[in-house]
Amino acid sequence: MNKSNSKNNSKPSWISENPKKTGLIIFLIVTMLSLFLADRLLNFNNPIETKKQPTITRAIILREHHPNLNKNIFADNIYLSTADNLTAQNYPLRTDSNGLILPHNSYKNPDQKIIFIGGSTTECMYVTENIRFPYLAGQLIEKKTNKLINSYNAGVSGNNTIQSIDVFLHKIISIKPDIIVLMHAINDYATLAYDHTYWPTETPRSEIITINDYFPKKPKETLWWHLKGMFHVLYPNIYYRLHEIKENVLRPPQQVEH
Repeated sequence: MNKSNSKNNSKPSWISENPKKTGLIIFLIVTMLSLFLADRLLNFNNPIETKKQPTITRAIILREHHPNLNKNIFADNIYLSTADNLTAQNYPLRTDSNGLILPHNSYKNPDQKIIFIGGSTTECMYVTENIRFPYLAGQLIEKKTNKLINSYNAGVSGNNTIQSIDVFLHKIISIKPDIIVLMHAINDYATLAYDHTYWPTETPRSEIITINDYFPKKPKETLWWHLKGMFHVLYPNIYYRLHEIKENVLRPPQQVEH
């Protein structure tokens, strides 16, 4: 009797209580092992390293601000030491859905569309929003002419003429501007002084890049890169808050003396 009671009182196993979960786990394990074996077999028959014509994917860098930005920029001590009369404060940097710097008028049927393209002197990052000259110029023209003016700021620090032409071709033409103001001088000079051409190769300043060059080379870095990307997609708000905390810890804003 004691033996039969002990058998009846014995707790059933997790596997017997969860047959569906057990089957799913076994299925996943078998699938992963099958994919691993298939991958090894493919590598045995045709190793990747021995392919005579590897696939190379290239892209053109579009140097622009990310669309729908809404953040504050603070000049650190290093930047302040190289600038004249720059006030140490937060400067808002906002962009529209096309990566153009805000503010700007958004009339549906303006009389004129004016677009300013250039480098940092067009971008005016460390200038108060409403007095950045591309916006201010549009406001003054509108006041003087009594016409509806949409003026856009497509400036990006460091851009030269070739990079601005890329911006023009790929996202400015669709706006159908009436007037385009292209402003370049020092960035073109610097590009030609360093590289002696607008089309350098195999440098960080190259217009055409191999996409694979931008992926991590080591397996550990690759895994971290993918995990970081997944976290960014799944939890964008948490990701940006953590990024802001990291930036504040590594580069804390300086107190402004009055």
